[in-house]
Amino acid sequence: PVHKSKKVRQFVARQQGKISIFLLPPYAPDLNPDELVWNYIRQTGTARMPLKKGESLLERTFIDLELIAQNKALIKSFFRETTVSFASD
Repeated sequence: PVHKSKKVRQFVARQQGKISIFLLPPYAPDLNPDELVWNYIRQTGTARMPLKKGESLLERTFIDLELIAQNKALIKSFFRETTVSFASD
């Protein structure tokens, strides 16, 4: 797995404690902050506004992700969820 590779371990070591790696079980969506992002997109993005004729799902997804990236308060809220709070310490 990429997160266990020598290059990743060396990169983390060079950060001098500024970042940490948390090894999660192979299938643990409730522990993964990324799942909160996808849930948000499903609740507010394309699922709420069907694609227009000729509109690309890929393009719309990138737009939705960019809108999230611009909203720092929203990003922080994902890490305040109890199940993923370990990632914000």
